Amino acid sequence: MMEVYAGALAHCDYQMARILDTIEAQGELDNTLVIYIQGDNGASGEGGMQGLLNEMTMFNGIPEDMKEVVRRMNELGGPMTFNHYPVGWAHAMDTPFQWTKQIASHFGGTRNGLVISWPARIKDKGGLRTQFCSVIDIMPTLLEAAGVPAPTSINGVAQKPIEGTSLVYTFDDAKAPSKHTTQYFEMFANRGIYHDTSIVHGEGASRPGMPHAQILGRRLNRPVINLGFAGAGTMDIEVARLMAELDPCVYLVDCLPNMNAPLIAERVEPFVRTLRSARPETPIVLVEDRTGTNAWLAEGGREHHAARRKALREGFDRLQMSGVRGLHYVPGDNLLGDDDEATVDSSHPSDLGYMRYADALEPILRRLIAGEEPIVRSSQRT
Repeated sequence: MMEVYAGALAHCDYQMARILDTIEAQGELDNTLVIYIQGDNGASGEGGMQGLLNEMTMFNGIPEDMKEVVRRMNELGGPMTFNHYPVGWAHAMDTPFQWTKQIASHFGGTRNGLVISWPARIKDKGGLRTQFCSVIDIMPTLLEAAGVPAPTSINGVAQKPIEGTSLVYTFDDAKAPSKHTTQYFEMFANRGIYHDTSIVHGEGASRPGMPHAQILGRRLNRPVINLGFAGAGTMDIEVARLMAELDPCVYLVDCLPNMNAPLIAERVEPFVRTLRSARPETPIVLVEDRTGTNAWLAEGGREHHAARRKALREGFDRLQMSGVRGLHYVPGDNLLGDDDEATVDSSHPSDLGYMRYADALEPILRRLIAGEEPIVRSSQRT
């Protein structure tokens, strides 16, 4: 399936080369500014684990039989298919960045290669530039290169100021400090903001203050410090050491969606032991991954949930058997409810999902803060 996309890209490259060959034949190539952006977003993950004959089946929740996909393999790229490559290819193409198209909070969903050529003006042939830039920088770059001021009015309609930053300043100085210092991204409530050298991720909630950590902070009237680092929270021992420097009422370890079962099995015990060694009396709560709202349909998702939870539970049991006390365990099967209404994409919680998440954790945390044993019930979905 990926071969079809590679063929399409090769075809586009060939046609673009024909245009450049024609400009060169006219003797104008050296004085022509060419800006080539390879794509309009990160590679798309909608193809799922096996790829699709028709991408619309995914949008309509219709599973495709792999046997049928294989049977019609020779039709891929033709008029009778609207095919899509498997999600593994999307992650490979977005490497080294995380996530894929639609997840605009991470660079894997937004980054594309950019090449600028202007032989008469740019002398650093083949040079690299590391300054931050966005697609909104292209128009101001063209205006400055052409010596044309940004229009203030078009056909009597006043124009808003252009928000992008011209890239011309990078043409002669590869080490020039970035002038585009802040940029916001958003798609389907997946959002991020870049500033200077950092990016903050946000997914699902409609506005600041709606994720469950902030909801719990308001309800418990206590500061809640979230060290999850979005999709990068994976029980790294360095994070455990940082957490151990704090003196909280409760430690809540809730990062299973970012991890696979072998990584959980490897890290959960040293992570917890680091916290317990520094804070012998502080309750530590381990939280399973939330059940995706499409898990009833997606067999692979159910298997991932089961494997991650098994690894966490076994690590929890080993810790208790070895004498580590003050550990508590929260099942994930009903953190989001059971009506498929609590996420934006079957995984990341919506405002409703975060509210339910907070509802599930609040009574547990209240009892722990009060020095009581929490009551945790598991509600297995059918």
